[in-house]
Amino acid sequence: MQKTSDVRRRWEAAADAIERYPFLYEQGTWGEPERGWQGWPEVVLMGDGWEVTEATEECNTKACLAGWVCALNGYFPTVRFHRDETSGWLSNPRAGFTWEIVNREPLQMMHDPASRGASGVAAELLGLDDHEEECAFHSHTEWTPDQLRLVAKGRLTPQEVHYGQGWEDDE
Repeated sequence: MQKTSDVRRRWEAAADAIERYPFLYEQGTWGEPERGWQGWPEVVLMGDGWEVTEATEECNTKACLAGWVCALNGYFPTVRFHRDETSGWLSNPRAGFTWEIVNREPLQMMHDPASRGASGVAAELLGLDDHEEECAFHSHTEWTPDQLRLVAKGRLTPQEVHYGQGWEDDE
């Protein structure tokens, strides 16, 4: 995988973010809040339009590598309807944000034609082919900031991290 300077910077930015905020990184998540939907800012139908409400407590939303790459490169989570446990599926329309599907514009529905899967967007931004994408974003591929930096330098591949091959930095 040939790395352009932009692609290298994206790998390094993801490493920096995960190093700075390790409590907000989890490879096995799709950008969902730690406590489920409770406490997450919601998008609620109010009169003639949608309104974003404040979270009742910190949501601690975690993201995987793909989510971080999207967030660091100008993408936003999309709006996704969810089931209101007290009133039923859509009897009281409520929605939350998901990083599974992203958009360049904020507050877009996940089914908007411009919305795209986070893993595909991140793969393009990181210069990954299909197999590298599968390995890089697999839920069992846990990344360290050092591994991400080695990929940026071309000294490690997503396949090596995914399959557990050596990655120690010899420097």
